[in-house]
Amino acid sequence: MTPPEDHRRYRDLDGIRGILSVVIVLGHFGLKSFLHKVSGGVVVTPAFPVIVDFFFVLSGFVLAKSYVKRPRPIGEALIERVFRLLPCHMVVLALLFTIRALMIWGGTDPAVLKPVHPAPLAAEFFGLYIFFFDGFPGWNQPSWSVNVQVYITVLLGLGVLQLWRIPRVTMFAAFALLVVAQGWLSCIVTPDVYYPIMRGFVGISLGAVLAAMIDRGFISVPTTRWFVPLFLCAFAVLIVLRDLAPIIAMFTPIFITLIMVAGTRSHSVLSLPPLLKLGDLSFSIYIVHMPVWVLVHWLVDLDGIMGSLAFKAVWLMVVLAAAWVLTEYVEKPGVRLGRKLLGRKRAVSQPA
Repeated sequence: MTPPEDHRRYRDLDGIRGILSVVIVLGHFGLKSFLHKVSGGVVVTPAFPVIVDFFFVLSGFVLAKSYVKRPRPIGEALIERVFRLLPCHMVVLALLFTIRALMIWGGTDPAVLKPVHPAPLAAEFFGLYIFFFDGFPGWNQPSWSVNVQVYITVLLGLGVLQLWRIPRVTMFAAFALLVVAQGWLSCIVTPDVYYPIMRGFVGISLGAVLAAMIDRGFISVPTTRWFVPLFLCAFAVLIVLRDLAPIIAMFTPIFITLIMVAGTRSHSVLSLPPLLKLGDLSFSIYIVHMPVWVLVHWLVDLDGIMGSLAFKAVWLMVVLAAAWVLTEYVEKPGVRLGRKLLGRKRAVSQPA
């Protein structure tokens, strides 16, 4: 069964992308301590890393729709992903390397940055770190998910078309298995090299299966505009409360799924233009916020202002500005270059 073409932008989901990218940034710098304070010490370590699972599911969902609407060879899919994600990733790593060199040249101890090891750094540069080295990459820690987003999503193209052909019972069984697996992975945290790969693979697969189930009419999509904000609030509560009992995280993929299903047709307050703009910048926000922090840590004496709300607001504005620059002058040109190369490749491959 071939699904109908869908040219709509999932506006609520784009708005959520923007919100969650900012939450990840704030989670690294102050939001945890704020929640700990306002909760009277009840909340200690909110499960902000679980937010990345939402992005995995969303990637699988959108890319499955794209593969089915426009089937292409795996080589072309790889070129698209590489030119979509790796330029920003590479520029940010080059920025960090430059900052480290300037620190050493200026006589500053670059302890805020990890030591240079050529093999791991080269692997991280090309988005291959977690496939060959234990643990997460040391230079730009958030970039571990880029490794998964580039290569696991390409593998998705090998079997995604079959999702529109397999029986209903099999689809529901696969869906249930992936939800349970995603919940289990959200409950545990391990330095094992396979952990991030499994998280990415399960999340992306869940998104692809969900896309097929919706297109094939196996899941009805609600049209009430307040469902998505309510499901998002429930998801946020689970993230905050996970510290009380890890088993709570088992329910996070359920609400991620509900958000995805309702978000395919919902245009709520989450579709406001400022949130959609944040959604456009979400990848750059995620990938650049740690390097900006390193740069600020090097240039500014943080003693006495670290806990200042004004300082954090200014720092967030700097992150957003850097993300805009990265999006406009690196990410978008990279996408255009990838399309240009694919256009030439297709022209050469066509018979005269």
